[in-house]
Amino acid sequence: MKKLFKPACLLFNILTLILFFFLGLLYAGWMEAGKNQGLAGGAIVLGYGVIFAMVALIISFFVTYRSKHIHIVRANVVLGILILASFLLIKNNADARKKKRNEIESQKTTEPVNQNRLFALSEVPSHHSFEIKKGIGLGFFKPKLQEQQPMYFYGNPNLEKSLQEHLPTDSLVFKRNEIGFQIASAPPWLMPEHLKMDYDLIYFKVLSIGEEFIQIEGNSVDGYSIYANKWSGELIFWPDFLLNVHAIEPINPSEQKVRIKPLENASSVNISYDLMKPILINESWAKVALLDSNYSKKGEGWIQWKREGQLLVSYSLLS
Repeated sequence: MKKLFKPACLLFNILTLILFFFLGLLYAGWMEAGKNQGLAGGAIVLGYGVIFAMVALIISFFVTYRSKHIHIVRANVVLGILILASFLLIKNNADARKKKRNEIESQKTTEPVNQNRLFALSEVPSHHSFEIKKGIGLGFFKPKLQEQQPMYFYGNPNLEKSLQEHLPTDSLVFKRNEIGFQIASAPPWLMPEHLKMDYDLIYFKVLSIGEEFIQIEGNSVDGYSIYANKWSGELIFWPDFLLNVHAIEPINPSEQKVRIKPLENASSVNISYDLMKPILINESWAKVALLDSNYSKKGEGWIQWKREGQLLVSYSLLS
């Protein structure tokens, strides 16, 4: 038993512990054990290293007990070399991952927004009426306004793979000045559904939603679509959007009446009003408060806001 406490034997146990901890980390990386696990990924990889190290340490006690002293001394030299090689390999893998992240950050085909184009973008109206032939999508996507975090775009991602496995094809970059956020650089095709940066207002129409990606309309004029990180902004479905607009009004007032019930054959509401504010949304009807010019409530009613995937009302985001 005293043999286990000799310096060479203790060193062998320690070196074995370190080597197999490194080997556990390498094995976890090779197996991609922590992939797509978020913050838990690091703990999972570390767990592999600890398990490998503990098993190897137990075995090393038996090895040192049964091996000759000269063999243990030689083994310590080999273990030291293997530890150094393992450390260098782990460092190389870490550098490679860091390089890949830097490549993702640098993969931008955006261009600075010139003043003329920035003015044109800012003129996208806050009051908008859809053409009847144009689909309304699922709602809107509002990017997070941050200086240090661009909104990345992806051309044709593999939706079965993680977001982290894709390189962005473009990005939208914001900057802050004395009056608020402005666009610093943007793709040449960028034309959101609504854009008024003096109100920190930017909305893209949502076409489809995936687990990590969201498909949006990058250009509201020609319908150009692009994918973005689902978590890089706020997803607002149509009911929530309509409940937060300033007012709505029918696109065809002669055909669309405010009804006493959410039925097309229900009687019309005969109340004089100036503004119509949504207060409740169901599948295709909106309950509205009827307001005068002083925003005093005059009554309530129902109006159909969509039919067969088409919008039947226009809306004002700002007063």
